[in-house]
Amino acid sequence: FYFEKNGKPVYCKGANWIPEGLFPAHMTREKYRQRLQQATAANMNMLRVWGGGFYESDDFYDLCDELGILVWQDFMFACAMYPEEEPYPALIEAEARHQITRLSAHPSVALWCGGNECVWAHESWGAAPGETAWKQRLGGKSWGRGYYFDLLPRLMKELDPTRPYWPNSPWSGAESVPSNDASQGDRHTWEVRGDGYRTIVPRFCSEFGHQSPANFATLARALGTDGLTIGSRELERRQRATGGTAPHIDEAIAELFRPPRDFDEWQYLAQLAQARSLQTGIEWMRTNQPRCMGALVWQLNDAWPGMSWSLIDSDGRHKLAWESVRRAFAPVALSIQRTDGRPILMVINDRDEPARFEVDVQRFRLDGMRHAIARAQRFDVPPRSVLAAADIETLVGVPDDPADELIIATSRSCSATWTYLPDRDLKYRPPRFKASLTHPDEDSVALTIVAENIIRD
Repeated sequence: FYFEKNGKPVYCKGANWIPEGLFPAHMTREKYRQRLQQATAANMNMLRVWGGGFYESDDFYDLCDELGILVWQDFMFACAMYPEEEPYPALIEAEARHQITRLSAHPSVALWCGGNECVWAHESWGAAPGETAWKQRLGGKSWGRGYYFDLLPRLMKELDPTRPYWPNSPWSGAESVPSNDASQGDRHTWEVRGDGYRTIVPRFCSEFGHQSPANFATLARALGTDGLTIGSRELERRQRATGGTAPHIDEAIAELFRPPRDFDEWQYLAQLAQARSLQTGIEWMRTNQPRCMGALVWQLNDAWPGMSWSLIDSDGRHKLAWESVRRAFAPVALSIQRTDGRPILMVINDRDEPARFEVDVQRFRLDGMRHAIARAQRFDVPPRSVLAAADIETLVGVPDDPADELIIATSRSCSATWTYLPDRDLKYRPPRFKASLTHPDEDSVALTIVAENIIRD
């Protein structure tokens, strides 16, 4: 499952787009431009307009045309069973005709998709022990199948026949194969996070994500200082994920870090866990191309200040994950992946031209002492491909103490790091650094930090 543009395969790097608020008129052309430029600055080339929102205004699609962003366009069905009895089919056809006709002139629209998780929901949701699956609960009533497999493809053939149509997301390409199968079609990966991404190689991952709170300033504006405590009522009522904050944020922090001592640390470590998790997932998927040819993070933007899966909070501020996703989506990138129990240097080239990488690989103790270095390792990578370039331990040796070592691989434009253990088990030293704050002009400040030992992230 992949996209071709001008006859060339494209690795789709991007995110899901949701409405920024409850009311469409809230979005101005200027706000669309700001948000879409934040997407392209993060090296994204595709956005999926999610079927649980609304069709965006012409400004959105005009700007995607201008900025070169491919649009995966869902029809507006999501996570539900839809009746096919009158008056619904006529209303749905009228809406679909209008939207197909309106948007078909935009070169950015790369795919029409029947909806989000509706076929998957009918097929398997509610099938846990002690529950009754949705399709059994329906008792033979209609649920929307006719829209996805008959009405919408018929309208596409009539009104926009050159564009591909995909019945739903996720979808395996055949009703005889489970919708979310990793071996066919597109997939939504929600059952794992972080290192768990390395257990699944989808063909195209159109949803995966990790939750974190909004930025401190955004939360302070919305909640006031009384709400800025761990587990506060004001914070918890802005949590809409199944199971609450504990499984989505607190447990993720515990998997990686020591317990946070106050709200500041909790907010930072929650965002750092999200950043690490998404970078791990993206790099894993990219290094498994051409089997996997797309990674769309859930989600780019946000509708309100609270806890969510967004990379940019509702005030337009980047979370830490925006930075890690930007690095992970870079056109040329380094990654270190475990293969058969050993760390392997992977070199990624998404460009149309061959790329030569000259990489220094270093093994450090966490106090900053260097154990070994392999200088100027040269690797030539063909266009739009990935190279398993070198065994790290062959280059710089095995660790003397896995809890006290860090691998750093650097080239001219990118870098990768590797630790053998999670942060909570590493022998970090107290950070030593010098910092200075200057005012280059009246509208900005510059913070300069000089690290005197290893200070990660």
